[in-house]
Amino acid sequence: FINWVNSQNSISNLDDSMLAAQRARDRINENIAWANNNLEDIYEWIDLNDASTVFVSTTSLCLAMIIALYNQQ
Repeated sequence: FINWVNSQNSISNLDDSMLAAQRARDRINENIAWANNNLEDIYEWIDLNDASTVFVSTTSLCLAMIIALYNQQ
């Protein structure tokens, strides 16, 4: 996509959409840069908080199932 937007207008045929394509390209570049800078930190955070998240999720799921069973009667 980035190569297509950066190509000459005669090749890409963007015409009136060139500005929108450039903005989309800039947003893509920003997202890629963010992911490259922060993705490892996110995986670390998930690893550190995984046990408590699994416990809370399991507890919530069990509680929801119990409530659903009592509401059927």
